[in-house]
Amino acid sequence: MPKMCKGDNQNRPKPKIGFRTAGRLTAVQGLYLMENTGYKTQEVITDLHEMIDNGIVQNVEKAHCDFVLMEDIIKGVVKNQATIDPAIVAVLPEKWTIKRLDRVMCAILRAGLYELLYHKEVPAKIVMNEYINMASAFGLNQDNDMISGILNKIARTHRLIKP
Repeated sequence: MPKMCKGDNQNRPKPKIGFRTAGRLTAVQGLYLMENTGYKTQEVITDLHEMIDNGIVQNVEKAHCDFVLMEDIIKGVVKNQATIDPAIVAVLPEKWTIKRLDRVMCAILRAGLYELLYHKEVPAKIVMNEYINMASAFGLNQDNDMISGILNKIARTHRLIKP
């Protein structure tokens, strides 16, 4: 077998992300679309299915996406937004509103908080890690600490993790 030189792996396909991670990532994209376009829940879900079928959603393939989780997160955030948004605002710096947050960050926080509060079968640390990593995937590296802090505070407040 020939030795690989530096740079030989540049043309290799990137590893696929996990099944559930793909569902979460796609749900965040859907929540972001809803915030920016005014699309209704089912319109966004339909569009996301089509975008994945056509290879438009980067790093997500149809066979490797948890569509059930994606739809549950989108529908759950919409249904429970009256609970989710105030919980986020409660841990923001004084005089901050939800509107002050970057829209991608807001979508990440809403999805993460929905899972923390309504999917207690998934350990809180796993949920928090998924959404903190997602911030990096969306290029929000400078906001990782804020996302981590908000999710941590909420998880501790709801006794999902030990103080």
